[in-house]
Amino acid sequence: MIPECPSDIVSPTTQLFWLIPNVPNISGDGTPSQVPGSFFPMGQTMVTYRFPGSSGSTADCEFAVIVTAAGNLTCPSVQPLVSSDNFGRLVDFDTPACFDDVGGTFNSVCDWTPGSLFIAGVTTVTCTCVGLGTASSECSFVVEVRPVPEVDCVNVPGPIVRAVDLDKLGDTVFFDPPTCISNGAPASCSRQSPIFVRTGTTETVVCTCTGSLSEATCSFPVTVYSSESVQIQMMNCPLATFGFTPASDMEGLVVFWSPPFAVSSTGLAVEVIDQTHFPGDFFPMASTTTVVYVFGFAGVTATCQFDIRVDDAVTPF
Repeated sequence: MIPECPSDIVSPTTQLFWLIPNVPNISGDGTPSQVPGSFFPMGQTMVTYRFPGSSGSTADCEFAVIVTAAGNLTCPSVQPLVSSDNFGRLVDFDTPACFDDVGGTFNSVCDWTPGSLFIAGVTTVTCTCVGLGTASSECSFVVEVRPVPEVDCVNVPGPIVRAVDLDKLGDTVFFDPPTCISNGAPASCSRQSPIFVRTGTTETVVCTCTGSLSEATCSFPVTVYSSESVQIQMMNCPLATFGFTPASDMEGLVVFWSPPFAVSSTGLAVEVIDQTHFPGDFFPMASTTTVVYVFGFAGVTATCQFDIRVDDAVTPF
């Protein structure tokens, strides 16, 4: 028995050092199978010191040198998940397995545990294998939790209005369905284009966009009037001629005015479908220009027109 014989050495490095054992009453270092500073292969190697004793006997010191390796980890691939409440989601994943030359197979240690709550966004998970003697390796993978996709209708047609002759029963109306922003596809509508709407009635088209966790609805009316029942009332249409007298050395003037507008007997807005000039246009000297606005609603039109006169001299008018 050699009291100062080294204990077994476990290390991830291949070059190892130790204290040479000392045997009382025996001079010399004995006969070693390896010396301190030797390089060792992976796995276990026995180191033996043999010391000569009296009467031809020997005393042996024997200890193991174990060089460990933790092996390469293979991390799981976690597919992106959608949050159920826009905050986060509990995410399960398989913990990567480790292999050690000495310890065999065991679980890695991750900085996030399976089943943890991951907030919406991207989180990096790192897992580490620590073998005997602190040999280690690690891998990382990404957990992505996406917010609930927004579901809504866009490009919803405004109120669609048509006017037909009094003797017509109705009109066939074409329209483009709204678009779902969740996937860019057309919405699913209660009526498909084209639709026939009877004169004097309104059909409401209801459309739905369905997402993975929610849905959105939108609607728009389609109305067919008799042209005799639609009237357009002009508002703010100038009645008098405008006269402007610039200085004699000027070529003309930039003229501004308050644009006219119109309302319909249905209460819906009437749009300008054509106009010849705009506020801020330039009008030349010694000219009279007729400005025309054309308003249209459901096939019925109305016109507002007025003159802008630019005189070439200071002449009262």
